[in-house]
Amino acid sequence: MNGFDVILSAGGDGTLNQVVNGVLKATLTNKLPGLGIIPLGSGNDFANMMCVSGNLSPVSYTHLTLPTNREV
Repeated sequence: MNGFDVILSAGGDGTLNQVVNGVLKATLTNKLPGLGIIPLGSGNDFANMMCVSGNLSPVSYTHLTLPTNREV
């Protein structure tokens, strides 16, 4: 995942889970990319908890940052 500044996850909680786990497994450095969420799932529990609206224009998304340091 080196070289990416932002990764967008378009889907629900399951998709977001897969994206976050994939990023954490594939990142070779401690510098993690930002994470954009486009809530398209049926429940969207995480998006709702983070106050991410499902009413997004095509050019807008909510940008969250993951912790820059993690234990390996």
